[in-house]
Amino acid sequence: MDFKKLVRAVAPPFLVDVYRHLKSPHIGGYLWDGVYAHYRDVPTVGDGYNGDVWINSRTASTKSLIDALEGKGTIPVTMGFRYSSLAFLTALVLESKSTVRVLDFGGAMGFAYPQLIKSLVSDSVEYFVVDNERSCERGSSLFKKDPRIHFHAHLDDSIPDVDIVFMSGVLQYIQDYQGIIQILAKYHPTYFLYTFLSVGDIPTYASAQRNLKGSVFPAWFFNIDELCAIMTEVGYGKKFKASVEIEDKLDMSNFPSGYRLNHMANLLFSRQLHHGKVEK
Repeated sequence: MDFKKLVRAVAPPFLVDVYRHLKSPHIGGYLWDGVYAHYRDVPTVGDGYNGDVWINSRTASTKSLIDALEGKGTIPVTMGFRYSSLAFLTALVLESKSTVRVLDFGGAMGFAYPQLIKSLVSDSVEYFVVDNERSCERGSSLFKKDPRIHFHAHLDDSIPDVDIVFMSGVLQYIQDYQGIIQILAKYHPTYFLYTFLSVGDIPTYASAQRNLKGSVFPAWFFNIDELCAIMTEVGYGKKFKASVEIEDKLDMSNFPSGYRLNHMANLLFSRQLHHGKVEK
């Protein structure tokens, strides 16, 4: 049996619904096209992740997940490692802290948050989502009864120091990715967790992403050594690396062989200790 058909056959109805919501704004064909030296060189069309197509779809998928996870069953079905890894890391941090603060940069309407809360035995979490204003407005409305989650359209002083910076499929859509890493490091997280990141043994380059209806927008592909060097500069060392789920295998056969990735990746970095003190 085809793997995706098998997943649909055994998955709960809500998971199938969320999957359909997530897929609905996308078109078929190759996800990316072209190799560009820089993010700014990529020709763009439409509003991308700030447009109605994405905003409305992500709102619907987040609401479906909230509804499905509220009070139904003691063990939730997660949306894969890119989100369950955050819950696992948070649980480990809770072993030594009474409350864990998570900064979800580019977290849309808080899609990862209900999965995190449902997966934990303790819900002592303060969760800060940073995204564009439209996403924050929608997220604030969806979670208006939950005081643990906060939405911010900017990285500013109203966000306290955090334990975990979480970015799922986000860094590749930031033109000045090195600059944003430096800013995020100022919140002194113990961990940076990247999931669904386009990084590997390739040169760093940009490409045109074409899978979102009505939009073409730039996306980075990162060289793993360059990214690790940037993280080292801000005081963080690589602790874990793995590709994402096998069903997320990428088709980049339209690219030269030296520029192809087979899978997205997940990376965990932790703050380095020197002489028994934590670097800040």
